[in-house]
Amino acid sequence: MHNHQGRIIDVPSLETNYRWQNLKNSLLIIRLYIDTYQAYQGHLDTILSALHKSVDKPDNLKGETGL
Repeated sequence: MHNHQGRIIDVPSLETNYRWQNLKNSLLIIRLYIDTYQAYQGHLDTILSALHKSVDKPDNLKGETGL
């Protein structure tokens, strides 16, 4: 194919288009995995924070130490 100046330009092959589509799909899948992992981390942080608060309460230590 030629551009408006008469120079030959490359036309992307079907294989190149296929690879580009696969790359875009792969990037989307990776982005979804990252988003899911970040949401999971947020829930895990909340659970761990609640666990630390419940363990740090002095009331929980009375039974174990015999005070």
